[in-house]
Amino acid sequence: MSRVLERIPGASYLLRRAFRRQLRRKFGEKPTLDGAAVVVLMPGSLHIGLLALQHISQYETIIAVANGMTEREIEFIERNTNVGVIRLPATLRHSTVIDILVAELKHPFWIVDHDCYILDTNILHSERRKMPASAVGVAIYSEQRRADSVVVPETFLMLLNPEVIRGIYRKYDVRAARLKWRDLNLRARNALKKIGIDEARLPERHKDYLDTLRAVAFLAQADGQGFVMNHGYSLMCRFYPEAIHIGNTSFPNWPPVSRYNALGAYFWRRCLEEPRYAVFVDQYNSLCPTLPRTSLEIRNYLLEVAMAGEDDAAAFLDRLDGLITKYSS
Repeated sequence: MSRVLERIPGASYLLRRAFRRQLRRKFGEKPTLDGAAVVVLMPGSLHIGLLALQHISQYETIIAVANGMTEREIEFIERNTNVGVIRLPATLRHSTVIDILVAELKHPFWIVDHDCYILDTNILHSERRKMPASAVGVAIYSEQRRADSVVVPETFLMLLNPEVIRGIYRKYDVRAARLKWRDLNLRARNALKKIGIDEARLPERHKDYLDTLRAVAFLAQADGQGFVMNHGYSLMCRFYPEAIHIGNTSFPNWPPVSRYNALGAYFWRRCLEEPRYAVFVDQYNSLCPTLPRTSLEIRNYLLEVAMAGEDDAAAFLDRLDGLITKYSS
């Protein structure tokens, strides 16, 4: 559905107009929304995304984007939070959602993954104050994927500067989408080569493409406007003072291929066991048919296989449980 919708001529404009109309209805005719936290909610993961909203419930400005969620999921969120939900008519690519946000929001805003839990919202204020006006944004999570100096910004928790991003879009004819080298024009290729990126030396060895927002990030870096990446938090599921990103929580499969996958599956299942989500259990189980039906089974697998040998494995899983039970009703 999303790919069909996104290819219809004029669809981008219609989606943007619908987004703009809802934004004004919820925040006024000329909303500032400087530093707003945008959480993109996914179908089949209501229990994951609602928890992300609850972790930032005291933050001043929150925008929840329901990316193709069902009416029942949206109604549940609106009943259980004070956050106004902006509805997208289908599940769009994450990059398409970013493009809409960049086009319609005039001031820097945070984009928060639905499974990224902010433990200290002061980070949202402090990083907004410190971000240079010329920077494309701030990436709290980033990792060096090659032996040289190329550092990849991760999209889990990002402050995006739409004015600068729109400039990169226009200058290099790119968007936030995944791009292969052949998709880039000559100007963009030459700019990337200046920072050591070319078709034979892409930033991530295991990918033959530039993933979501990567082209924008590295072209901005080539222009001296790159992401601020002072925190350098790892993409692995790990507690940091201000946040934790779980990962692999959209339709997790079983058996897992890594510790990372198993932790995502555990968290998805453990959240769904909270009594208030009982009405969604059958529907969500049908979306993840291979997943064990209890979190205890997945926990035992983690302790005996995926996290075997980690002295603090049980304590770590208990801390994950604490993220969920903190907001149990």
